Amino acid sequence: MKYLFRKEEIIAVEDKFGDDLLFEALSTPCKAIKNEARTFALQPGELYYNVLFNIDDMKTKGILEYQRYCNKALWDDMLSDFLDKADDVDREEVERSVGIVMFATATVLIRSGLPKYTSIASVLIRRTEEHLPDFCDTLQRKFESGFSIIDKVAIQKSIADYLESERNISAEIEQTWDELVYSSTPSAQHDDIDEYDVPQLKIASGKKTSMIIVLEAMYKAGWIVDANGRALTNRDEAINYIMDKVFGEPVNNIAQLVNAAKDPTRNKDGIEKYFNELISASKKK
Repeated sequence: MKYLFRKEEIIAVEDKFGDDLLFEALSTPCKAIKNEARTFALQPGELYYNVLFNIDDMKTKGILEYQRYCNKALWDDMLSDFLDKADDVDREEVERSVGIVMFATATVLIRSGLPKYTSIASVLIRRTEEHLPDFCDTLQRKFESGFSIIDKVAIQKSIADYLESERNISAEIEQTWDELVYSSTPSAQHDDIDEYDVPQLKIASGKKTSMIIVLEAMYKAGWIVDANGRALTNRDEAINYIMDKVFGEPVNNIAQLVNAAKDPTRNKDGIEKYFNELISASKKK
């Protein structure tokens, strides 16, 4: 997986602005969408910076000029910038990332409750729909979910106050980056720098099938749901996602492993053996 910024830059944004209500509101949908990507995605700190950069640019240009810019050039400018920083990745995922930034910017403007920004928000959403017609419903659900966990009055006041202020958070972030001491050269910023994507856990030797059987039971019991709390509908996809993202061990033959484990001619002890060990361990003091 590749990202826009270097690891030090991402961490610096999270350290300095992680407690900001807007950062919190953007983080949930950003992470949910990032988990569905394969080659390129935005980290919460990257989304936060790009949204604030757009807003700060709007504050500098003025509403009418920025609206014209959104209508004519913003998409192309962002896409060009993202592609320059993310070589050898799926172009569609880069385009989706541009759409995420534009939709998020529109969402922030709408959440301010200030009518004078509605026209810009409408242009941003329309332009996103033109380029990503099948993705906007997903974005709407994700961002509604993200903002729903934040106090509505508090986030509205925070956004409105910022829009009406002279503060420039994107410039503050850039100043923070200027003061960083990097552990890698600039050319390395395209590498897979996200430590969160490096599995920190492994399955014990000989327990891979056991883990899959337990995960299947959890899936059937409804203990695993999607990011919006809804029931999952694809067992193999759900189990493979956990095996890949958590343990770094993607599995392409889940059905074969499960069927073999349940086949009494191959497994004389039956499927219960996979759970008896857990039950026994849980009773230990």
